[in-house]
Amino acid sequence: MDSLSRIPVEVRQVILELIPNLRDLQAAILASRSLYLAYDTSRRLIRQRVFRFQILRDYLPANNEAAIFTRAHRQIETLEKKNSKNDDGIILRETLWPLLISTICRSEERKRLLEILVKWSLDYAKAYRASSSSREDEARYIEAQVMQLFFSSESSRTTTTRNFYAHEGRRVIVSWVRTTMTSAVQHQHYEYAAVLYGQICDGWGNNIICHQTMAGLLTVPQSLCSIIDGHSFVAKRFLGTIISKSWSLFWRSRSTSRHAGDMLCYHCLDGAKSLLAATGLAHVGTEETLSSIEKIWNEMSPRSPAASFWADLVVESHHRIQETNRLGGVLKVWNRLREVIPSDPTQIETIDLDWARKLILELRKLEKRGKTQEVQSLEFHASVLALLSPGSPSYYAFARNLADSYVRNGDVKSALTLRQQIWQDLQPTSRIYVSWARELAVLYRRNGREEEAMQLTTGMKETGRGGNVNIAV
Repeated sequence: MDSLSRIPVEVRQVILELIPNLRDLQAAILASRSLYLAYDTSRRLIRQRVFRFQILRDYLPANNEAAIFTRAHRQIETLEKKNSKNDDGIILRETLWPLLISTICRSEERKRLLEILVKWSLDYAKAYRASSSSREDEARYIEAQVMQLFFSSESSRTTTTRNFYAHEGRRVIVSWVRTTMTSAVQHQHYEYAAVLYGQICDGWGNNIICHQTMAGLLTVPQSLCSIIDGHSFVAKRFLGTIISKSWSLFWRSRSTSRHAGDMLCYHCLDGAKSLLAATGLAHVGTEETLSSIEKIWNEMSPRSPAASFWADLVVESHHRIQETNRLGGVLKVWNRLREVIPSDPTQIETIDLDWARKLILELRKLEKRGKTQEVQSLEFHASVLALLSPGSPSYYAFARNLADSYVRNGDVKSALTLRQQIWQDLQPTSRIYVSWARELAVLYRRNGREEEAMQLTTGMKETGRGGNVNIAV
C-alpha cells in the first residue's frame, strides 16, 4: 500500500505545489498513485503554481523581464506541441498573464515587452478558441486587454514608448491587428471583427498608430478578402464596413499630417492602392473608393509629379472596379489636362503627350476588337498634333506617326496631305529633311504620282545631302 495515501489529500496537494518544475511534477505523479489522485483533483491550480515558481524563482524587477516571459512562452509552446489535446496552453498562460500586463504598465522599457505581449495574446486567444468548449468570450477579453494597452493615453507614455509607437511598434501592432482579424473572420465572427476594426480606426485620436503606419494597417482589408466567402451577404456587408472605416481612417490621418500643395505622400498612395485592391476583390464600396481617389487627384495640379502617380491610380481604379478597359480613366485624365492651361508650354510636349499616347493606344485596342467609340484614334491623333508647337521634335515625331497610321488604315490620301503640309515648312538644314523627302516620295508613288516622286528624289540627289538622323517617338 502507498504510504502517502494516509496523508490528507490537501497536504499531498501542497507537497505537489512545492515541486520546483513541471518535469519533476510529472515524475512524482507517475511514481505515486496517491500523489496522482491528489493531482487529478486540483490539476489546474497545481500546474499553475509549479509553473509560476519554475519561471519566476529567479525573477526580480531589476532582471531582464522580457527574457523571463520569452522563456515562459517557449516552454508553453513546447508543451503544446507535445500534447495538443490538453489545455496546458490556457492553464499556464493564465498564471503569468496578469503579471505580464502589470509589468508592461509600469515598465520604462516597453518595446520588447509589447512584442512579447502580442505573441502571448495571439496564442492565448487561439488556445481559448481551440479548446473543446470554444471559450470565445475569454478570447475576446484577452484581445480587449491588448487593445486597452494599445490605446493607453498619450500623457502616460514615456519617450521610449512614443518612439516605439512611432517606429518599431508599427510592424508589431499591424501584425496583431491582421492576425486577430483573420482569426475572427475564419470563425465567421463578422460582427465582432467589424467592431474590433472600427475600434482600431476610431482610436486614431490616441495616436496608437502614426501616419506612416496607416499604409500597413490598410492592407488588412485586402488580406481578409482572400479568406472570405465573397458570395455571402453577411461577408460582403462586413467587407463594405471595414473598407468604409478604412477610408475614414485614411482621411483623418491625412488631415493630421502635413500635405502641402502637390506633395507626394507614399504612405497615402500605398494606402489607397491597398484599398483599391480590396474594393476590386470584394466588389463593395466601389463608389467611395473611386470618389476618394479622384478627390485626392483633383486637389493637385494635374501636371505635378505627385498628380502623375495619382492619375495612374485613377486609371487603375476605373479598370479594376468597373471591370472595363482603361479608356474611361485615361480619358478622364486627358480631359482634366485640357481644362488647365500649363504655365510652361513645353509641358504639353512631355506630360500631355504621354497621356495622349496612352489614350491613342486604348482607342486602337477597342477599334481592333470592332468596338465603336465616340472618339476615333486617328481623329484624336490629329487633334493632339494641333496642340503641339510646329517645328519641335515632338511635333515632327507625332506627325510622322500620324501619317504612318493613316497608311496602315488605307488612307494614303490623308497621309500624303499631312506629309506635304509638313514638307512645305521644312528647311534643307533640318535633320529630318532627307528622311521626310524619302517618305513623301514613297507616298507619291503609292498615289500614282510618279513624276512628282522623281522630281523629289532628283532634287534630293542634286543637293548632295547624305544620311540623316530620325527622331524616335
